[in-house]
Amino acid sequence: SATLRLHGLLASAAVEAARGAEEDGAARQWASGYLTVDFRDMVAEANSLLDVCVESCVSPEVPLGARLTSLAGLYTSTLGHVVLHSDPRAGEGGCDLGQRLLRAARLVPPRVLIVAGSDSGGGAGIQADMKACAALGAFSTTAIAALTAQNSQGVQAIFPIPIEFVQQQMRSVLEDLGTDVVKTGMLASSEIVSAVAASLRAGCSEGERWRRCLVLDPVMVSTSGHVLLHEDAVASIKQELFPQATIITPNLPETQLLLAGRPIRSIEDMEQAARDLCKMGPAWVLVKGGHLKQMQGDAAAEATGGAAVEGEEAVDVLCEGSSGRCEHFRSKLIETTHTHGTGCTLASSIAALLAIGHSVPDAVREAKAYVSGAIVASAHLALGSGPQGAMNHSWRTVQW
Repeated sequence: SATLRLHGLLASAAVEAARGAEEDGAARQWASGYLTVDFRDMVAEANSLLDVCVESCVSPEVPLGARLTSLAGLYTSTLGHVVLHSDPRAGEGGCDLGQRLLRAARLVPPRVLIVAGSDSGGGAGIQADMKACAALGAFSTTAIAALTAQNSQGVQAIFPIPIEFVQQQMRSVLEDLGTDVVKTGMLASSEIVSAVAASLRAGCSEGERWRRCLVLDPVMVSTSGHVLLHEDAVASIKQELFPQATIITPNLPETQLLLAGRPIRSIEDMEQAARDLCKMGPAWVLVKGGHLKQMQGDAAAEATGGAAVEGEEAVDVLCEGSSGRCEHFRSKLIETTHTHGTGCTLASSIAALLAIGHSVPDAVREAKAYVSGAIVASAHLALGSGPQGAMNHSWRTVQW
C-alpha cells in the first residue's frame, strides 16, 4: 500500500509533465539534458527506500513512518533538482517544467482532524489541540462538536452544535483535505458519538485506510470528579469508537467508569485495567494515573501533569492490545495549577506524532515530554485568577 501511494505521487507528476510535452519542448529538453548522475542516484535511493517501505508493511521492526518521512524528503530533493535544472524560459510561453512537477506532485504534510469542543479560554479543547499539533509539526483541521464559554474559573455555558453540522464539517475536511489521524475529544451525547463514528467509516477512502489512525480521548469525568456523559453515551463510545481506535487515553476516573466502577489503587491495577480496555477494541490503551493518590485515599495529591504518583515519580501505563505487554512512562512531579488542558494536549500531541510517522510508544514518549515541558514553562504565568491555569503550548519557541 505504501509503495502504491508513493508511486501514485510520482505517476501524477509524470502524467502532468507528459501533458506539457506537446505544448513546448521543456519535457524533451529536461529528459535529454538534465538526467544527471546526481538525479539517477536519487532515483536509485528512492527505489531502495520503497523496498524498505514494502518490508515495513510486514516487518514491525522497521519503522515505516520514519522511512516514509525520509522518502518524502528525498522526493522533494529530486523535484528540487528538476527545478534547479529546468529552464524557466523554455517553450513559447516561458513554461517551467520543474514548477509544473512541483504543482502536480505536492507533498502532503502530516494531517490531524480534531473532533472536539471549543474552549473560549484557550487552555483546552480545540484550541489546545491545534496549538499542540502546530508545535509538533502537524497540520490540523477541525470539526467543532460544542461551543463553551469558559475561563480559568470554570465553564459558564455550553452551546451544542447540531449533529448534522458536525457531520458536514467532517465531510468537508475528509472529502477534500483528507487526514492521517483523527483525534476526538468530548462527544457529549450518544447521538454525537454515533454520527462521528459513521462519518469516520464513510469518510475513509481506500487510499487512506492503510495509514489512518484514531486517537480517542474519552472525556467523561471532569477534574472535580463529575461525570460529564450519560450512560448511553459511554456505551456508544465503547461500542462504536473503541473498535476503530488506534489508542485511547483515559485518566483513572474515566478508566473506572469504563470498567463499571472497578477500583484502581495501584500500578498493577492500572496494568490490568489497560489490558481489559484493550479487549474492548483499541489497539493500544494509555491509562493516565494522575488521580492515583485520590484513589488510594490521599487527599494531598499533587499535580502531576496526568500521571500516577509513586514516590517522587509520576507514572502512566501503556498497553499493547495484541500482546498485553505494558510499558511505564515515568516523570518527575510538577507542582503547579497550570495543568488545564493537559489531557487534550497529550492526546493531540500523540495524534500529531503518529501523523508524522512515529510508532505508538515513541509518540507517547515524545508527547509526554512535550506536555511536561509545557507545564514547567507555564508555572510562573498569570493567566486568569481561577484554579485552571492554561499552559504555554509554544514553550519550545517562545518563552514568556
